[in-house]
Amino acid sequence: MSPLLEARAISRSFGGVEALDRIDLSVNGGEVLGLIGPNGAGKTTLFNVICGLRPTAGRVLFKGEDITGLRPHQICRRGLAFRCIKEDEGAAHAIGLNLMKYKSIAIVISSLPGAAAGVLFALNSGFIDPNIALGVERSLLPPLMALMGGTGTVLGPVFGTAIIRIIETVFFHYLRLPVPSMLFFGITLLAVALLIPEGLLKSPRMKRLALFRALAL
Repeated sequence: MSPLLEARAISRSFGGVEALDRIDLSVNGGEVLGLIGPNGAGKTTLFNVICGLRPTAGRVLFKGEDITGLRPHQICRRGLAFRCIKEDEGAAHAIGLNLMKYKSIAIVISSLPGAAAGVLFALNSGFIDPNIALGVERSLLPPLMALMGGTGTVLGPVFGTAIIRIIETVFFHYLRLPVPSMLFFGITLLAVALLIPEGLLKSPRMKRLALFRALAL
């Protein structure tokens, strides 16, 4: 199987300084690869070359296609621009990526499921109560769900939502806990921030379990 991303004999110099010298790199689909080195070793320069900075020599291939020196918006269509922004916003801006544009696109895409859920909620309820739909509690729950599950993962917010909903149902609907919900969720948010700031799916303790390791990928 051919690599998903491949760099072949990449060299890049800035004036008389050789930042990269015949670097080879290959990444397969689903593989997690780390790139380490001291300051000035050329790590950021290599990412910049992959994201569109033209190398002095060598080629960059994505899914077997030569993308060496392509403009960032052209690479974006191949799924790399958002990755560049996530890794290093400054470098992404330096190679010409329109950060506002791509961040706006990401916000719109990520808001679509929530908008669809809101429409279904309104249709099911028949009316919208501002105190329910726009209350502080509703504003607090989404970030709490994402933090509890683990930000930066696809299933983290989903997992966090399931946990919060289970806790809410058990404590407030079945046990009738005589505690204001805002206080309860505030304490939960504080506990998550102090004890598991990386979220459950990214927690080292949880990663020991095979199920959580699979969900965290």
